[in-house]
Amino acid sequence: MKNIINLTMIYFKQSLSQLYRSKKRTSALANTFLIIAIFIIVAFAMGYAYYGTALQFQPIGHPEYVLVLGLMFAAFIVLMMTMYDAQNQYYKNKDYDLLASLPIKTPSIITAKYLSSYFISLVYGFMIAFPAFIVYFLFCPITVEAVIYCIIAIFFLPTFTQIIGAALAFIISAVTYKLKNKKIVNTILTIVLTVGLIAFITVVNSGLMQDLFANGIPLWLKIAFSHIYFLFEAMTTGSFISFLIFLAITLAFALLSIGIITLGYKKINSGFSSTNSKKQSKKTLVFKKSSTYIALIKKETKTFFSSPVYLINSIIGPIMVIVLAISMGIGARNMADAIGSSFPAEFFVTIYVCFSSMCLGIGVPTSASISIEGQKLYILKSLPIPVTTIFNAKLSFNLFLTLPFVIVGSIIFIVITGCSFSLAILAILIPCISTIAFAGLGLLCNLKWPKLNWTSESQAVKQSLSLFISMLSAILISLIPFLIFFTLPNEILSVMSLEAYYSIYLAFITLLCIVFYSLLYTHGKKLYKKI
Repeated sequence: MKNIINLTMIYFKQSLSQLYRSKKRTSALANTFLIIAIFIIVAFAMGYAYYGTALQFQPIGHPEYVLVLGLMFAAFIVLMMTMYDAQNQYYKNKDYDLLASLPIKTPSIITAKYLSSYFISLVYGFMIAFPAFIVYFLFCPITVEAVIYCIIAIFFLPTFTQIIGAALAFIISAVTYKLKNKKIVNTILTIVLTVGLIAFITVVNSGLMQDLFANGIPLWLKIAFSHIYFLFEAMTTGSFISFLIFLAITLAFALLSIGIITLGYKKINSGFSSTNSKKQSKKTLVFKKSSTYIALIKKETKTFFSSPVYLINSIIGPIMVIVLAISMGIGARNMADAIGSSFPAEFFVTIYVCFSSMCLGIGVPTSASISIEGQKLYILKSLPIPVTTIFNAKLSFNLFLTLPFVIVGSIIFIVITGCSFSLAILAILIPCISTIAFAGLGLLCNLKWPKLNWTSESQAVKQSLSLFISMLSAILISLIPFLIFFTLPNEILSVMSLEAYYSIYLAFITLLCIVFYSLLYTHGKKLYKKI
């Protein structure tokens, strides 16, 4: 137990090291205040969105269904943020050789790693799930049992995402650790499984709202998300038995996660640690002259494809945009056919613009493009290359990677829904400008909070302060049009067209983009030189 506590504290301190890496106390306090402020604002925005959903359920007498939707959405978002971290947390961490040489039992090491990963899921889950509980209490009677169940449940809900992440990590690592081209196969398998899971959850969630309105909680949810169902039963009926079942299921998730990882921890890590000796063939060196900018783009491309966690973290958001465009477009068309109207696509534009931009902000490549360099960054800094050229290369690679997905996704949504030409232009421009803005914001955050001393790529890509702040900021910016639109009085909505509303928002996001890039090319240069 002592070893578990000590290791957990070490991992916990590593996660918080960026907050207090500055010797100035004011800087640490400012970082803490900034995180708390963004956290509260995003949680408030999520709560407001849940409140609007509860109002839709109120006419049928079931506002409590907002809790089911909120917990499902929290599980989905946390899953997207953390499920592929487990591979680097358990199997590709540089501390394996050191820990293997210490007199510490393997279950103790895995438990400490599990608790470290659990903490990150808990933070994300609390931010998204807790507002759903608050909105639930605004519409439903407040009882002592429900409040106690709510407080305890917050700490057990992350175990669901943990077991999925552990299972995927074990399957992918067990298949690839003996292969010659393990990195390539590992990356392909991870992307295929992740996209499949995203598609499954998106399709399932697209019909959940309709199922709740028509027939109540569907059977598939009671089976696949049984922990959510029994928690919902405990909250609404006060059943202690249901709550005990919820605790038993979530504890089983935790124990199974640790058991799955323990199953092949040493064997798989030893396979990843071994290096295949290759005979180096003598090749004639050919030097080709190219511009500094092109050379840096090639370097960014090589770094991107040589790091599976960096690749997957960067590509998931754009892929989610494509899946979202298809599922939401089909949902809008089906709803139009169901109610005998050809018009609801225009309102779906509001939802698509919001959530597509949110997907693009989940894993912005530039938010880790400085940290992923590691100690090699100092070599790059020693070269006679202008800082502006380095920034341009990192930003360009980000945009080359994401913009094609954004444009294709928007076109798919437009074709399926058949919205007006003016709305179609806005549905393309707003996500594109948001992508450009988030790229500048991500690089600016990574310059402010770089993480160069990492033991696994996951720490640089997924567990850095720069990613956390840039992601929360992007989510907040993406939620702005959605929240404002549904709070405008009917008098204003009757006068202002949807095109006019989104033209104003386009001007707003463009202004933000200009501000981000102005700060990047002025203050960002100073931050780069201080690293």
